[in-house]
Amino acid sequence: EAQTHQLSKLITLHEIFPPPLNGADEFLLVTAQVWRPRKAYPSMTYLLVLNATGSIAAGRLFNSRLWNAKLLNATHICFLQTKVDTQWDWQETSQLGLWDFRRDSTHWTNVKGLTHSFTFDPIAQHYTWLQSVRQPLHCHLSTLRCPPKPPTHYTIDHIVETDLSGKEVWRWNSTRHLHRFLAPHNLSLTSFPTANGLPDITHMNTIHFDPSDSSLLATSRSLSTVFHISKRSQSITWAVGRYGTLPLPA
Repeated sequence: EAQTHQLSKLITLHEIFPPPLNGADEFLLVTAQVWRPRKAYPSMTYLLVLNATGSIAAGRLFNSRLWNAKLLNATHICFLQTKVDTQWDWQETSQLGLWDFRRDSTHWTNVKGLTHSFTFDPIAQHYTWLQSVRQPLHCHLSTLRCPPKPPTHYTIDHIVETDLSGKEVWRWNSTRHLHRFLAPHNLSLTSFPTANGLPDITHMNTIHFDPSDSSLLATSRSLSTVFHISKRSQSITWAVGRYGTLPLPA
């Protein structure tokens, strides 16, 4: 079947759940994106769940492009579905999928602007994800130095938490917190890479939720920095990297 659909890209994610007991309950998730001739983006994605013996425990073909498929437990997989590449999908409505592969049923949550990464808390039944937005640039209010002919907008990623219905329950506004954090560095807008012709202030690639202290870890490619964020206070408790607060070994 994969050959029939001209499978050209196979990505194996070594996700095993739960921890090995007798081997009977170990699972391996395999995703495969299918490229059609003369198509710029994959048009279909296979999700396969293999058991410890190598047999297919579950499988499904989705007629869309899936990202970051994750095994949550012995019954569910979550993933992001987009129409095209995530960097071009900020103005579209993407979907987060929660697939019960035992019953072969999927719960869909509409999101707008999700790029690169998300995490799911199975206890609270909440998604936390990175939302790319384009915001107007007001040089007189910005802590970043503007060039003589500044752009009208810039791109930045906020961190958003939503429930399964898509209702927002928490938000970390990167514009407010990072502008204050970066102010002492006196950065110029021209020092940032661009995305679709606009300064890309953060370009966050990964988000991770730590339930032990209700904190988040977020990585920023544009800033070459990892941020540790307290969800309770919304403050940056520490950072590692180019603009880190913790010293790095020489």
